[in-house]
Amino acid sequence: MLEELLFVGDMLELGRDSDKYHRQIGECAAHSCDILIGIGMFSDYMREGALEHGMDEGFCYSFRTQEESVTTIKDIMRVGDGIVKRIAAWQWRVDRFDILMIECME
Repeated sequence: MLEELLFVGDMLELGRDSDKYHRQIGECAAHSCDILIGIGMFSDYMREGALEHGMDEGFCYSFRTQEESVTTIKDIMRVGDGIVKRIAAWQWRVDRFDILMIECME
């Protein structure tokens, strides 16, 4: 059973060191969630940080756009018994997250 699924969008307000901070977010995700889904232009940095700190490559995803992520999220929701206990949307506009979840549940 999947315990925790983390969605992280870009945090553009981080400025010039944004790549470093997004990589640190990936590091935190490697130690605190089962699956990381990064969406946005800095999502590769999040993925790299997670992989460098032990997250399994099969549970760490990076997408440029929300639309690109929908098929993968649908597949994840079907893994095992399909139960995800907790979904955390960190720094993600709630309306965009709701739209993404509706698309994935269809």
